[in-house]
Amino acid sequence: MLIDSILYRSFCVIVAAAGSNSRFLSCIVGASLLPVLALACSGSGTAPTFTPEPTPTLVIVPFEGPVVCAAASTDRFTAAQEGDVFRLYCPTYLPEGFALTDIKSDLPVVSSTEAGVTRAVFSRAEPAAEVMLVQGRPAFTELTELVRGKEPLEVVPYSDFPADLFAAVALARSPDGYTHIIIIEDLSTEELTRIAAGMQPVPEVGPSPTP
Repeated sequence: MLIDSILYRSFCVIVAAAGSNSRFLSCIVGASLLPVLALACSGSGTAPTFTPEPTPTLVIVPFEGPVVCAAASTDRFTAAQEGDVFRLYCPTYLPEGFALTDIKSDLPVVSSTEAGVTRAVFSRAEPAAEVMLVQGRPAFTELTELVRGKEPLEVVPYSDFPADLFAAVALARSPDGYTHIIIIEDLSTEELTRIAAGMQPVPEVGPSPTP
C-alpha cells in the first residue's frame, strides 16, 4: 500500500541521517514497525498488509596479503595509529595520481584515553580530485550534514563490514563502534565503492628488536 511505502522510505532516511551503519538493519527495523505506525495513524483495529523489500546480499571478498596503504602512505598512517585509541583504516586502492597531502588527529583535551577524530586527505592535481577520510568519533552534526535529505544508494563493503553508499560519501561503523567516512570530490561512485572495499586496518608496529 502507498502508506506502507511512504513510511518505509521515510524511516530509512531518518535512520540514515542519524548515522546508521547498515541500511539492512534500519530498513528491517523500519519494516517491523510499519504495521504499528499504520495502525496508530489509521485508528482501525486491523493492520494493513505489508510486504518488505527483499534484502540484498552483501558480498565481502577476503583481503589477501600484507596491508600496504595506497599512495606510499603506510608510514604516515602507522605513525597516526600510534597516537589513536581506536583502529585506523587506510586505503589499499586509490586511482592513479593521488598523494597523501595531510593527516592529523584531533584528540580530546579532557582525556587522552578518549577517542578523537583522525582526518586524512589525498589529492590529485590532474585531473583534479580529492579523497577525504574521517575516522573515530566525529560530531553528530558533521554526520547529519553529510547525509541530510539523502537516502543510501546501496550497502557496500568497507573492509569487512557494511557501509551506506551515497553519491559522494561512504558511511560505516566498525565492529568496535567507531565511525568511518569516505568523502570524494570529482570521482565516480564506482571509484568510491572500490576505495571503500579496499580499506584495511593500518599495519601494527611490532616491538623493537632486543639489542
